[in-house]
Amino acid sequence: TSHDNDIDNIHQPSNTASSSSAINNTRLSKLLDSLSLASSTLTEKRSTKREQSLRHLFKSLTQYATGQIGREAVLTKLYDTIVPLCTLGLRGGIASPSEQYASCRVLEATSVVLGADEDEYCEVVYKLLLVVVKATGRAAQVRGAALRALSMAYFICCG
Repeated sequence: TSHDNDIDNIHQPSNTASSSSAINNTRLSKLLDSLSLASSTLTEKRSTKREQSLRHLFKSLTQYATGQIGREAVLTKLYDTIVPLCTLGLRGGIASPSEQYASCRVLEATSVVLGADEDEYCEVVYKLLLVVVKATGRAAQVRGAALRALSMAYFICCG
């Protein structure tokens, strides 16, 4: 029976370490690909392309940026890719509400990935998101997402 096979397999060494390493390498590869795509989107003029890139980056941050390696990969691109792309996405009057919302979500996920003791990130995000939260002309969902991202940054990243 299958139960007997499970008992027989207890004494055999498994390949969990190598499969775990392969999974981590795949995650890192997907995260780096997404960060590279985001970097190339900085010069994109079309809002829909920037929004698509932001959504892809959010997915990568939430699914592939795991452990210390994922955190370090995000830190290497934080101030030259992630923050500038979100800054572009939060421009009032130029960026669509859905792009603004996606930018807030990326900043929120970035806070979770970075973790504690990232005071510089808090300062940058504060200046960026406070304008969005205070702007009464913006969509309510965007203002709510900006407030959530700002709260997450201060709760998680600021020491």
